[in-house]
Amino acid sequence: MRDPIRKSLRKWAVGVGCTLSVALLFNNAKNSDAFQGAVQSITNGNHSSSLQQDGSSSAQDDPVIQEWQDQQSQDSSNDSGTFSDGGSSGFGDSFGGGRSSGGFRSRSGHS
Repeated sequence: MRDPIRKSLRKWAVGVGCTLSVALLFNNAKNSDAFQGAVQSITNGNHSSSLQQDGSSSAQDDPVIQEWQDQQSQDSSNDSGTFSDGGSSGFGDSFGGGRSSGGFRSRSGHS
């Protein structure tokens, strides 16, 4: 056989071998006693409260998200969000856009 064909077949064989190995690994994990016990406890409704289905309480406890929500509510009360005055849509101010004289400058010299 030619060398490029042999390399191509070897590449496919490695890919198939890795795929089968991963499939066997997941099959063994699925059939393990620990996994079966976890599935059984969840289907019976005995799962712990640390497992969040919707994640809402963890988002409420996060100080970074709370600060962002507070900032967004302050921005929305201070900004009308209209385009009629040629102003911002509410996004330019928080991301450094807007009508500031400094900031980004293109290569052509126009800001």
